[in-house]
Amino acid sequence: MSSERDALAAWLTELESLPYEERPDAAAPALTAEQQATALDDIELQLRARLVHADAIGRQGRTAASARIIRDVNRWAEEHQHAYLLARSHRHLAVLLRTIGDYAVSLQHALRSVEHTDPNLPIPIRCDHELVLATAFGHTGECAAASARFAAIEKELAGTGWEWLHMAALNNIAYMHHDNGNPEQALITAERMVTESHRRGITLVPASIDTYGRTLLSAGRAAEAERVIAGMLLTDEHMVDPDGLGYCLLTLAAARRELGKLPEAHAALDDCERLCNSRDLGDVRVRAHQERAEIYAAEGRFQQAYEEHKRYAAAAAALTSSEQAGRAKIAQAVFETAEARKDSERFRMLSLHDPLTGLFNRRYVDEQLGPLLMQAARSGTPLSVALVDLDHFKRINDNYSHETGDAVLVAIARIFEGHLPERGVAVRMGGEEFLLILPDMDESAAVRWCSGIRNTLHSHPWGDVAPGAVVTASFGVAAAAPADGDGAVSLLRRTDANLYQAKQTGRDRIVAAKTNL
Repeated sequence: MSSERDALAAWLTELESLPYEERPDAAAPALTAEQQATALDDIELQLRARLVHADAIGRQGRTAASARIIRDVNRWAEEHQHAYLLARSHRHLAVLLRTIGDYAVSLQHALRSVEHTDPNLPIPIRCDHELVLATAFGHTGECAAASARFAAIEKELAGTGWEWLHMAALNNIAYMHHDNGNPEQALITAERMVTESHRRGITLVPASIDTYGRTLLSAGRAAEAERVIAGMLLTDEHMVDPDGLGYCLLTLAAARRELGKLPEAHAALDDCERLCNSRDLGDVRVRAHQERAEIYAAEGRFQQAYEEHKRYAAAAAALTSSEQAGRAKIAQAVFETAEARKDSERFRMLSLHDPLTGLFNRRYVDEQLGPLLMQAARSGTPLSVALVDLDHFKRINDNYSHETGDAVLVAIARIFEGHLPERGVAVRMGGEEFLLILPDMDESAAVRWCSGIRNTLHSHPWGDVAPGAVVTASFGVAAAAPADGDGAVSLLRRTDANLYQAKQTGRDRIVAAKTNL
């Protein structure tokens, strides 16, 4: 029985690691896997198979049905605190919420996914979770946080052989910069994506080809955009991504229009509309009407342009109405009612996390530090806290940029997360100030631990983020004294006083009641 389970688990891992364009075809295999898991009476594997099936049918357009499955698995995982299913279900919820434009809540699900992701998981699954989070940061305008995440993903994927995931990461970086009004950086990244694809012998998917074409077009290089798209498209393997192929044809038409090659632009749109009719690509069809009107106007055929624009407006209104109905179904499937949505755990988590770093925020301290102190007092175990303030942080913002400053804050957060002891918690209190909650540590142990963090900050390659930058921090440490009636307010007051002393006596120091470094 164990060997059967191991074989099924390995197969599910393969299905969970498929390239994105292949995942719609995983619906039938997922059902087979679920049947096998049911025969083994293994609920974990059953639910993993259901998530694969939900992802597949969602990519086929059955988003409401997909949402219901993901919601149910997420509920089970929450009730049983199953880390892997929490990571996977929150990952899928993040993508679902992104599709309906609820970017803030999508980000919270992405954060929860990474929070529950075991660092020992297979690279494609772990990096996929990170990629969803990085993309979520980009959609909420947190470009520095997104860039830092993307850089970490690229670094981890280097030399692993997971080329499709590396290409997806580069595509998302380029698209994020293009979408956020940074055309130069978008083009640099897109060109790197194409160079890497040639070097590794990878055929780019149409969505990535379109990203490259758009970045060239935005840079005023319409002839190159036409050559790139026309040279890469219309092979059989590109039909696995009809949406991406449709957008490519739209970009090709726009490039030809800018070049004055108007009959060829019409021909590209003819191909696009045939694809829309065969694959029911609503959004692409709407944009095709808009581009056709632009081409007619460029030809001086203003009556035809006006008629085409009317068709565009009618199609856009119909699509908007249809999309709104679809989004409502998804929202209802995930949240059930507005009241349940407001009261759900995922919205409570929204208020407890810092959107830039993904760490807990001050509200978490207000809610949880008191109960943690009472628990430590009842069990007779120590608990210490450290208040950390980055030294002269304003200089980084002033000398480099606020985006660089954000990237430093994100890197600091990852350092804290990577070194926290079991049950330890890192909190961004605001600005460049952090609180570290260290259960099971007395003052001397907490000072030693902070000394290790201080050394890590000294040795970290900050030049990769900000050339020539030096980042240090001052620490104020205090241990709880429950026998003296020490509560959260008094503990934080003592910690803050020690931090103040550290900054007043030269910075880059650790100050506690009994031990200073």
